Amino acid sequence: MKIKLARTLGYCLGVRRAMNAAFRQLSRRSGAVYSHGELIHNAPALALLSQKGLALWNGETEGTVIIRAHGLPPKDMEFLAQSKLTVSDATCPRVRQVQLLAQREAAGGRLVIIWGKADHPEVVGILGHAAGRGRVAANPEDVAALPDADRVLLISQTTQDLAAWPAMEAAVLRRWPEAMIRNTICEATEERQAEVRRLAGEVQALVVVGGKTSGNTARLADIGRRAGLKTILVETVEDLIPEDFEGLDSVGVAAGASTSAWQISQVVQALSALARARGDTGGFWARLLRALILSSLYAALGLASLALAVGVLMGQSPPRVLFSFFFFQVTALHLFRDFFQGRGPTLRFNDPDRTAFFDKYRRSLQCFTVITGLLAAAAAWLAGPGAMAAAGAAWLAGLIYKYMPRPRYYSSLGLPRTLLGPMVLGAGWGLVMVAATVWSEAPFPNPFPWGTAVWAGGAAFWPVFTLAVMGDVLGAQGDRFFGRPTLPTVFGEKAARQFLRGVLGLWALWLAAGALSAALPSLAWGLMLCGPVYSLFLLKPLFRNAGLHGFRFEAVMFGQLILTGLAVLLWTW
Repeated sequence: MKIKLARTLGYCLGVRRAMNAAFRQLSRRSGAVYSHGELIHNAPALALLSQKGLALWNGETEGTVIIRAHGLPPKDMEFLAQSKLTVSDATCPRVRQVQLLAQREAAGGRLVIIWGKADHPEVVGILGHAAGRGRVAANPEDVAALPDADRVLLISQTTQDLAAWPAMEAAVLRRWPEAMIRNTICEATEERQAEVRRLAGEVQALVVVGGKTSGNTARLADIGRRAGLKTILVETVEDLIPEDFEGLDSVGVAAGASTSAWQISQVVQALSALARARGDTGGFWARLLRALILSSLYAALGLASLALAVGVLMGQSPPRVLFSFFFFQVTALHLFRDFFQGRGPTLRFNDPDRTAFFDKYRRSLQCFTVITGLLAAAAAWLAGPGAMAAAGAAWLAGLIYKYMPRPRYYSSLGLPRTLLGPMVLGAGWGLVMVAATVWSEAPFPNPFPWGTAVWAGGAAFWPVFTLAVMGDVLGAQGDRFFGRPTLPTVFGEKAARQFLRGVLGLWALWLAAGALSAALPSLAWGLMLCGPVYSLFLLKPLFRNAGLHGFRFEAVMFGQLILTGLAVLLWTW
């Protein structure tokens, strides 16, 4: 069973702003935090926000109240402004534009016709801005019952079905040929609806993920049904029924504008598991790649390839024993982290596919952790005292970083704390790779070239640092729910993505400067193509539906490290 994803998934701009406002207020812990009505139409996300302290406003007079993404009528806003409450307005910018349009044209004497659902919070807010001169029409037939008016404006609830807009427009123009027509359906809604129509020609069934009270999600399901697709609307992975997919060869996945990436990831993982149970897994090589990635062997191969490159950059022939040492060391470290240190609840949100893999093969992988640890120790012994010291240092550093206290000032400054993890990770692996190379039993030039060691260590620092930052960016939603201090959770995802592009530029500059100054061999140019240039080329497809890639992200990003190893072998051929 082939699974196809819509190109546009996850939060729209308005929902993302509302969620960010909630996380920002909750992180300050400066008093009670309320939302005026449901912040968004997403019950699972709201339940998690409730656990973090967000409550529905019920007339309280102290604390902070967040205006929901759908907005409020002016009278409600005025009441809050005159109270002692701190108001955080998270009204969607597109909804705000519609409110102001209705307010301006109503003040100018027009009858404002709002195509939408009368009891929807967004429509209620727009009606309030029309100040008594607004009317709601749910469909073209309702136009005939509207009161007479000399001048008319037609607008829409921002989440209406774009395909039904021409009929609504025609009904108004038949009665008021001079009516002002403004299509206010937002672009995010249009994109999602267009994706469902595209998928209708490519799949046999459609799964729509979203809140049961979400109007835009319900409309996506309606579009799928009208297109002749078997359409299944689910709010969480628990709503999936395996029998619904019997006999299907292809399934599309779409989602409403208020659906979290982690909810979609869990549904996609469940569908993939169902396909695997039926034997629809894409063949032997696809199954092998998935097993290598989820067992951390793929990441280990990538980092071992990077260690190979460090050794060659420092003037050695490809150090095969060190390659084996780092391969087994990384495998053992990753599995140890996953099983014994734990990665917290964010793993189940950001990477449900890995969680399912661990749950299924837990005992076998625990035994494999011990075996790879022993093999790493044996390879370190063969490589020499430097590799053994590096192995011990890597395990010790991991334990210290896991349990070391975080100074309070990191919470207020933000940046040092958010960069601490990626920087320690990059610097740690750079130092370990250089140290293991220097003190291995392989021949090494004397006197010791400190300059080359610094340049080679930097060549290891930048890819590891970049991988850590990129993982933060793609897993931002789950991190926010559990308070993990990453760049996206502190500064926003847009700023984090810009920062990542800057990191790739610095990485490329480091390799180019090393090659031009002859501090690094010409291999550095090949590493630049395999590393920062490769990563920059793939940023756009990776950022599309960020957080939904799961092990595919690792396939791409650790793949560039494996390409580094291939470049080394070709260069030394």
